[in-house]
Amino acid sequence: MESLVTDSLYRIQAVSKLTGVPPATLRAWERRYGFPSPERTESSYRLYSNTQVRLIKQLKALCQQGLAPSEAVKLLKNDKTRDEHRSSLEQAASVTNHKHPHNKSNLSTVQSSGVSTTSVPTIDYEQFTDLRNNLMGAIHRFDPILLEHYTRSALLQGSAKLIFDHIFAPVLIQIGQEWHDGILSIAQEHLATEVIGNAIRDLLRFVQPDRSAKQILLACVSGELHLLPLYGSAFHFIQWGYRVTVLGVNTPPEALKQSVLRLKPDAIGLSITCPKSFEGTREQLPKYIQACKGIPLIVGGYGVAQVSDLLENQDLIIAYGSPQDVKALFEARVARGTVS
Repeated sequence: MESLVTDSLYRIQAVSKLTGVPPATLRAWERRYGFPSPERTESSYRLYSNTQVRLIKQLKALCQQGLAPSEAVKLLKNDKTRDEHRSSLEQAASVTNHKHPHNKSNLSTVQSSGVSTTSVPTIDYEQFTDLRNNLMGAIHRFDPILLEHYTRSALLQGSAKLIFDHIFAPVLIQIGQEWHDGILSIAQEHLATEVIGNAIRDLLRFVQPDRSAKQILLACVSGELHLLPLYGSAFHFIQWGYRVTVLGVNTPPEALKQSVLRLKPDAIGLSITCPKSFEGTREQLPKYIQACKGIPLIVGGYGVAQVSDLLENQDLIIAYGSPQDVKALFEARVARGTVS
């Protein structure tokens, strides 16, 4: 049987075992991004060096932190270019100093002269604006193929946080406002939920804290079928350090109660946008509050104004104001813990 290792060069199966990256993924990275670029044997087997194995581990770690593979590859290539550039400067300085001991043109003077030895990737905010406009345009035209295309393009723009903050979050706000104002139809809003919602759900998996973090349950009240606001809230809570469990749309009080008993969350969030019956929501609100069993509760969404009179005297947070204001109120309530 042919060895998986040849003179410190590793075959793809060995690299997969060393890095935990499946062979299919390694081939896809090479095909899509040209990274890494292994040597080939006469039989066309890939052979990876120790350096390439190290870079693959770094690429995997960056992806696990929420960076898109394309952006992670750019960062690693920039690091490589920077290191090579720095090495060449050091060599040039060494040669110069060796030939001219009294010449102070070493690396430090090269750096102080204004020649940059680092390469910092720039963020194209104008491109984010174009993507947001294209996403909304596809929704307005009710074009699922175009919407899928621009959503995939958005997912290649950087880290999960960058993508959400600069592309999806503003789009969610615009979708919600246009739906509320009657500009978007129910069908258009459902299309956006299906395509963009799935993309955001995938992003959430990349940025979830580990099990040691505090946990918050997020759910829509009974009859509430608008999921995008819940996903938007999930990203905010993750950025605040919470691990999020999304129960989804149309969650009755009994289902919330069972989830609370089994998962024992540190906080609970309810979304009220436009349920089938506000009267039914008003009737069920006391049951939702009871289901929380004194655990900190935050309630938000466009429909909160319709039930605010039932919430104002309760020991809970109504999500009014800026995210910073809501965060301050929410954290103060969580700090008090469960109230019996």
